[in-house]
Formats: sequence, C-alpha cells, structure tokens
Amino acid sequence: MSVIINFIDSTNRVVATQSEIISAIGAGTDFYLGGSTTIPDSTPVSTLEIVTRIGGQDMAAKLSPPTSDVLVQQALYDPGWVGAVVGQITNDHPTMLLASAAVYTVVFDASGNVLGGGKGYSSTGGLLPGVRAYFSASSGVSSIPIDRAVSAGVTVLARYEPTS
Repeated sequence: MSVIINFIDSTNRVVATQSEIISAIGAGTDFYLGGSTTIPDSTPVSTLEIVTRIGGQDMAAKLSPPTSDVLVQQALYDPGWVGAVVGQITNDHPTMLLASAAVYTVVFDASGNVLGGGKGYSSTGGLLPGVRAYFSASSGVSSIPIDRAVSAGVTVLARYEPTS
C-alpha cells in the first residue's frame, strides 16, 4: 500500500508532500502512521490531504508483533516536549527470528485527539521466539507538547527470518 500526504495551506495550495510505502496492514486492524516533514517556506498548514493506493489483497505472513509497556517520554534536552514513544516488542512467532522492526506511532491527548506522530526502529539484533526488546520512536514527535500527550497508538512492521 502506498500513502501520499499533502500538506495544504489556507489557499488550498500544496506546500509539502510526504509518502510512505506500507508493506502490509492486517484485516480489521488499526495502523498508526506517524511521521514528520519540513515545510520549506514555513507556510502554516490548514489541512492534510491523504491519498491511499492498495496494492493487493493477499494472505500475508504475520508482520506485526505485539507491543507492551508503551510510554510517551518527555525530551531530556527540552522538557516541555515529547522526546519519544517507547515500549517493548515481543517476538511471538513460534519458529522465526524477528530480524528487524519499523515502529510507527500516533500520540493522543486526553480526549483522543491526534497531537502528532513519529516513527522509529527496534534494533533487535535478531529476536528469537519469545524474546522481547526495547523500541523507541523519536523521529517526528519533538513538536508535541508533553503536557498534552496522554497516550500513544503503536504499529510495528516486522521482518522475519528462519532461525539458524
């Protein structure tokens, strides 16, 4: 699936475009696509225009291992802002090695409104079945005020390999 996000100003002009390729989204699941971009001339953005293109509908291998202990952390260098969304990921595949994991996150306020989002990775080094590891999604979240950030949704896209 491909996603194009156009950032639109108050005159309906596209001031920036960001795109993402998502390898798979499970049926009936939520996908928390977060990230960031830079507006070259600093024009205020009024709306987002989101266009998706589905590449196909196949039975896909398990791509989203479970997460737990998800926390929105304050930035160490700038305490008024979010520094990262962190937590742990567990390889729940019975036989495969979790080789790598891309982490996408969306941060919410107390009313469930989206404040922003980001992405990151878990440098698992290859997780055996049943083993867990730390993850951090810090790219793109630094513009979110920590006093408004209450919770975060997380989606993990993982790559599995046979254990040796």
